[in-house]
Amino acid sequence: MLTEIEICAIPIPNANINSFDKLIRYLSKEKRARIMQFKKNDDKFRSLFAEILLRLMICKKIKCKNEQVNFEINSYGKPHLVGNSEVHFNISHSGKWVIISLANSQIGIDIEEIKEIDYLAISKRYFSDREYKDLSNISEHQQLRYFYNLWTLKESYVKNIGLGLSKPLYTFTITKINGIFSLLEKGDKISNIYQFWQWPIDTDKYVCSLCIKENKNIKINYNLYSQRKLIKELIQYF
Repeated sequence: MLTEIEICAIPIPNANINSFDKLIRYLSKEKRARIMQFKKNDDKFRSLFAEILLRLMICKKIKCKNEQVNFEINSYGKPHLVGNSEVHFNISHSGKWVIISLANSQIGIDIEEIKEIDYLAISKRYFSDREYKDLSNISEHQQLRYFYNLWTLKESYVKNIGLGLSKPLYTFTITKINGIFSLLEKGDKISNIYQFWQWPIDTDKYVCSLCIKENKNIKINYNLYSQRKLIKELIQYF
């Protein structure tokens, strides 16, 4: 069976009030109210564009109208599509990017803006002993990006399994073996259930990782959206 994955991204910084007002009209009164509760405009734009892009992707995938798309949230806070167990999705945003993954298999995605931080102290606290050792043993100029590789990979896995903060990051290990990032199970056995991928988007400033619950054939389609393209495509579904 082929696992088809659609990953779409849209940049936020160029958003303006006109496009915001035009897009928010397509959402329910309840969703509009939740978005308007954000104090910062950047947060409003991220929430708005994520909701619109996700709905567009689902409408295109299952060939339906926007009003037929409804969501529920599990006990750990992960949303899912009502009435269709074959469509899985996940959302992430950081800095100027909103990223959404859509698949016919369990999925998780995470994007992080690379910032100068005390990554060794953070990894000591949140990573497994092996991950901290792996990070400490590579050359210093590679450590910051490797930290973000691990962080986004671990977040994508936690988001995939849908357990949120109830699954501490130090309770599992992701390591690079023969050039491939893999999840280690008990006894340091490589998991054959979960696969990890990375999208080289805006690579100087961001790291984006994807976790897929599938060990068979995978096809990934990457798609960059502009505001103009988003508005043009949603008209036929909204």
